[in-house]
Amino acid sequence: MKLMNPIFIGSFRSGTTALVNLLGLHEEITPWFETKGLCEPLRWLRVLANPRLQEAELELTRPVEIRGFGTHQVADRIRDDIKQTASRISGAIVSGKGDHEHYPIGNDYVLYSLESGLAAVDIWEEEVSSLQNLETIQNATGKLILSLSEHHLRKSGKSICINKTPEITRFGSELSDCLGPCKTIFVLRNGKEVVISAKLLDWGEKKLLAHWWKTLIRESRAHGVQNKDSYLEILYEDYVNNPEKEADRALEFIGLKYCGNELVSRYRNILANKHQI
Repeated sequence: MKLMNPIFIGSFRSGTTALVNLLGLHEEITPWFETKGLCEPLRWLRVLANPRLQEAELELTRPVEIRGFGTHQVADRIRDDIKQTASRISGAIVSGKGDHEHYPIGNDYVLYSLESGLAAVDIWEEEVSSLQNLETIQNATGKLILSLSEHHLRKSGKSICINKTPEITRFGSELSDCLGPCKTIFVLRNGKEVVISAKLLDWGEKKLLAHWWKTLIRESRAHGVQNKDSYLEILYEDYVNNPEKEADRALEFIGLKYCGNELVSRYRNILANKHQI
């Protein structure tokens, strides 16, 4: 049986962690986050297709000390992110969330081991090193994403994987090139509120944050315009005011029956019980 592509949720400081935690309470859905490292091979593919974007994309690579686009630099950035996520899950380092942010499933959720994640990157690096061209990188990246999602799904015992990574929806075209048709959900929030929220966490200067927010919207939508059946946009304000309705919209998009009321009730009960402990 062919493994189903993950569904991707993107945006930053716009309620994506809350949304993926809510959907992750569904009996058929497992959330998978944070996986910022997955953006690195997708970013490289974008630069290979359009070299003039290299400097702009380099501004977004993390960690900043691992510079450049090449097999080993990209692989090392993926590894670093996998290690960072594992450290946040273990409590070795703190999350980047605000003190008021609490979620039923948590700030990060990866079910495969650190060793399994790094082994998958080793395979990607070996495959890409053998022949550095666009098609090889696309195939290897598709296999990397599917391998990690398969590990995650197997551990979860569920059938649908939803990946939440803030930047990933701007790579809709690259994801399709690597995986074939896949669905993306973008959460849109008032830009002023996004910038204020990100600035409070010291993520950068307001002007730069506003620039990348607009870029994320524009590029996420660009792929959505061409693939309307595979793109859903949820307004943050609508989600906050009526989470049941927006959960049902997401479930319909995913291909599941409505149960937004049940998920929201379960979400609130879990948080209430946590606060009583």
